[in-house]
Amino acid sequence: KSVQFSFWMALCGGILGPFLDSYHSAFSVLRYDDPIKFILSPLGGSSQYPVLTTAWWVPELFGLAGFLIGWLYILYDQIFETQSSKTKPNAPFILTCISFFTFQYWLSGLLYQGHFDRATILFVMSFMAAT
Repeated sequence: KSVQFSFWMALCGGILGPFLDSYHSAFSVLRYDDPIKFILSPLGGSSQYPVLTTAWWVPELFGLAGFLIGWLYILYDQIFETQSSKTKPNAPFILTCISFFTFQYWLSGLLYQGHFDRATILFVMSFMAAT
């Protein structure tokens, strides 16, 4: 069961990661020497504003992060003896959490582009994560 969970966490991280990374590219938080850009004109993308901008190694890195975070959940649930009902959230709750995390990624890029200092961005992100 743990292996299957870890596989899904790594796969989801590898898929979601480039899209989150693309928010930071769009807001000029980061730039790659050799970016991979997906224009996708039907979705409103253009050469100046691609739908997705990332690097070849981003899916692997986010996949690894998903794997590690998944194992930390397994480990901490055992250490802190988390109730079984809390270790098996329903799909709407999971999607809500992913949406909120995605919003935080987008907002951090927007705040950076708005020239907010790093301490303010960190405070806003920490406050949102704690609520």
